[in-house]
Amino acid sequence: TSVSDRNFINDSCFVGAYIVKTILSAYGTVKELGYGLGSDRTSQYYDSKTLLFGGRGLITKDGILKPSGFAIEFLNRLYPYEMGHKKNHMLTTDGHNNYALICHNQKELNYHYYFTDESMVQKEALEKYYDDAAELGIKVFIANVPNGKYKIKIYSVNENSGSILNNWKKLNYDKDISRSDIQYLRRVNEPLLSIKILEANNNTLKINYMMAANEIAYLHISLIK
Repeated sequence: TSVSDRNFINDSCFVGAYIVKTILSAYGTVKELGYGLGSDRTSQYYDSKTLLFGGRGLITKDGILKPSGFAIEFLNRLYPYEMGHKKNHMLTTDGHNNYALICHNQKELNYHYYFTDESMVQKEALEKYYDDAAELGIKVFIANVPNGKYKIKIYSVNENSGSILNNWKKLNYDKDISRSDIQYLRRVNEPLLSIKILEANNNTLKINYMMAANEIAYLHISLIK
């Protein structure tokens, strides 16, 4: 989606969702995948003094995870045994009544994006570069599970949680971020955690989750003993 280290789409939730989508699309067809850059520090220059500048790294030059970094973290939390996957989600298990579900709602980029010079992508109006902003309902049925109650821990990254670009927006895109401001951003820039209790009946657990545009989510599901 980008060959530039000065494109604010790289700092957005879109790239986190794009990474998850790409992994799911390629799952089972390739042996290995790699990501180009770990940190924005590798692309610092005279014009990169602000908190974010459109670098392709998974973390900012100050060591704060971007949505793309959280995407890799969520993928690393998956269990080794795949139970099935579709375009927008994949379910895994450890074989001991614990399950991990990863899902995304990546939006397609539109003609505004492809007709805009990468260095001119506006961080204040990224929504105009997407085809739509519709939510997506994820429905997963886990069959052949023990009946009983299950704890669902949901970690979500979207424009309201875990997005360093949107947290910077709340600071009015201040160009003179202090060290204490960076410490503050490290503390608040985390996925939103919520917990639900669901019950499996007829040896089937039904999970419904509504996702915002370009959101990624990791759901940890475990039987309450």
